[in-house]
Order: sequence, then structure tokens, then C-alpha cells
Amino acid sequence: MSGAFAAGIFVAILGALLWMRGPASGYAALDPLVKAAWGPLLGPSARTIVFVASPGHLFVRRLPGDSLEIEAGGRRIPGYELPPSTDLREWYFGRYPEIPGTKPYLIPTHNSLLWGDASGALAAVGLLARSGTPYEIVPERASTAFTLRDRNAVVFGRPEYSPAAELLLANKPMTIEYSAAARQFVIKVSCGSAAGKQYTDSAIEVGRPRDDNRYGLITVLSSGNQSRRTRTVLFSGLASTGTQAAAEFFCSGDSLRLLAAKFKAEGINGFPRSYQVLLRARAVAILPVDVEYVSHCVIER
Repeated sequence: MSGAFAAGIFVAILGALLWMRGPASGYAALDPLVKAAWGPLLGPSARTIVFVASPGHLFVRRLPGDSLEIEAGGRRIPGYELPPSTDLREWYFGRYPEIPGTKPYLIPTHNSLLWGDASGALAAVGLLARSGTPYEIVPERASTAFTLRDRNAVVFGRPEYSPAAELLLANKPMTIEYSAAARQFVIKVSCGSAAGKQYTDSAIEVGRPRDDNRYGLITVLSSGNQSRRTRTVLFSGLASTGTQAAAEFFCSGDSLRLLAAKFKAEGINGFPRSYQVLLRARAVAILPVDVEYVSHCVIER
């Protein structure tokens, strides 16, 4: 069983537990703002895909032997031992004890989810389960973005490691890309009052004090007509903490009420067909707290 598939099962089980423990279940019991924002993603006929990306990792494993070969991508490749007397080795053994007779090897894998992506997926699955929505969890590495065509989908990831996220964010007013000047990934905005600005996770900006800001991005894209509507929601962030913040914001009736008020100020009742929302959260360890609205862009009213 792949790690991503196992993670999907884990999320599904926890989502089911949330559904069983919830004070009220079923689509009718949901906050009206949640139903309006999620639209065709929720309900007994939705058949929603939860599409979760996972970046390529070098997984450190303590294994016996002087050399190691592993199977990856249908071929055998060498495992790489962590060199002695390096900062990376010191970092690793600062958390995990050495085991006599073993060596630390770097093992390539696509099966490890980022914490915020997994936690965000848990929030989404909890909502789908409580609403009685049939859903399927699909690891992106076992599929392609074509899977999302004409489907209701909730997507987790960012362009750095998700071809689907890269496709969905292409030519959008809010994008995630690498800035050579900032030496990190940034969210660039080309619409509204924030046009021309770029946002960075300030905790890792060189020369700036550590204030642990993390940015998340919600992208809502709708297609079809009243007789056959579909919707894709992409939850992204500059770090997975931002992705989790975005997902939890979009699952909250109170947060969506605030967002609906922003749209109403522009003469839009309810939610546009397609739009993006930029959020900022304060990170405690890797967990988002104090999530706040920053800006939005309407793509299609």
C-alpha cells in the first residue's frame, strides 16, 4: 500500500469519525453560507474528488549494510548514505537516536504528504462526511489533472510539486511563483487594491524579524450551467501551514460570512462563480492560528 493511499484512508477514517461525532449531520443542517460557497461540491449527488498532491522527498531511514539499492519508479537506484560530520546528519540524529549496526540512507519517495495538506484535507473530508456527500480521495501521484475534468473537486497542493495546482493557477490574478530577488516563493497579485504586490512568508525572509506569518490561497473555479454545474476549489499556500489555514477558513461559516460581506461591498450577492482569496495566518509551530483575510480577486461574477 502506498503512503499516499494509506494517508487517504487515514483521512477518510477520521472524517467518518467526525461525521459520527458531529452534533448534527446532513446537508440540511449545514450553515447556509457554507452551502452557498461550496455549491455543487456538497450534497448527495456531488461525487466530489479530494485530490491531494505530495512532493518528492528524500526519506531518511536507518538501515543495515554498507550499500543499498531500492526500487523507485520501476527501476533500481542507489540509496545515498548521509555523509558523516555534516549539519544534516547532526540535525537528523538530534531527533532520532542512532541504532548500532545501521546507517542513515536517503530514500526517494513520492508518498509523504505535507502536514498542512493532510490536515486541510481532513477538514474538507470532515465537512463532506457531515453533509452526506459521497467523496473519493485520490493521490495526485497516482493520477493526472485530467481526472478533474468535469468533476467536482477539492485540490490540495501548490505548483512547486503539483502539476494540477500549476494548471489551475495558470494566468490567474493571484499566482504562486519563485522570486529570485526574494530567494523564495511568493504570492503575486495583479488585481484590485493589492495589484502589483507580492507576499512572502516573513518568517523565512532574510534579515527580517521572525513573526511567523504564513500565507494561504483559495482558488474557486466554476464551470457549466444550472443544469450541470461543477466546481473546483484549490487550497494552496507558500507553506503547508497556509494551505491548512485556507481549507479551515473555507469550511467555517463565520469566515465565509466575512468573505460574503467583502463581495457584497462590491455589489455581489453571495459568492462569485470564480474567485481567489488571499489569507494570512500566524504559525504556532506548524499550526495556523489567527487566520485573517488579506485580499480577493473576482475572476467571474
